[in-house]
Amino acid sequence: MKCPTCHKPASDKVSRCIYCGQELGLFQQVREMKLDLMAASQTSENVSKQLQHLEGKIETFESDLVSQLVFQEEVQKIEKEVVIPVPSVEKI
Repeated sequence: MKCPTCHKPASDKVSRCIYCGQELGLFQQVREMKLDLMAASQTSENVSKQLQHLEGKIETFESDLVSQLVFQEEVQKIEKEVVIPVPSVEKI
């Protein structure tokens, strides 16, 4: 980190700039919040991508399910229309 007053390097572990005496505590807290925000933003982007991927999988599943239901309806229609002759058994 750099001192916001004199712009010289300042350690994150000291409370005052060793060059100009500027209090650094609040600036260090702001820096930490910015880092936390960046990390949360990156996590948010990853979650967003995962949700989009999952949405695609759900849409594919839904489409497959509709296709399967249509196929089953067609099979049931055909089964109703087809008459399977039952061979008669004659006594000899």
